[in-house]
Amino acid sequence: ICAMCYSGCTAELSGNMTSSGYIGRGKMNRRFLTDSAISGGFIGAISLLFTVICSGLMTLVQTLSALFVMLTFSLASLTLANVSAKHSILTVFRHGAVNRKAVITVVITAVCSAIVTYIPFINSALGFDMPHPVALFAAMITGLIPGIIKEIMKKV
Repeated sequence: ICAMCYSGCTAELSGNMTSSGYIGRGKMNRRFLTDSAISGGFIGAISLLFTVICSGLMTLVQTLSALFVMLTFSLASLTLANVSAKHSILTVFRHGAVNRKAVITVVITAVCSAIVTYIPFINSALGFDMPHPVALFAAMITGLIPGIIKEIMKKV
């Protein structure tokens, strides 16, 4: 679902080279790999810290529910932040250089992950339990941190 954001995205195309032309050259983008490793490590560290803090306050199943929401929000925020390597998501969105339906789909997916933890027959089927609303809100905010940091790094 997150990959849909890049469908129809013209934010990073430059010159006469199409996106498939760039991919067809077979060059490895080392910066992409480095950014992915840093983002993954950062999300892993936040997840570990979040789990350690929440495990003392809630049951394990509730902690896993909140962690699921946090990871979904992290992926959504990073997806939106990575639509353009140079411009903020607001700038790209304003200029119409991104597939708006895909962005809406990513946001809806993140919000639905939070809602799913409160629907009894679905959360029990997934092995989740209803987390405390404060923990759920903390998970959402914590999940937005990687994308916010990525957006700030674009300005530096």
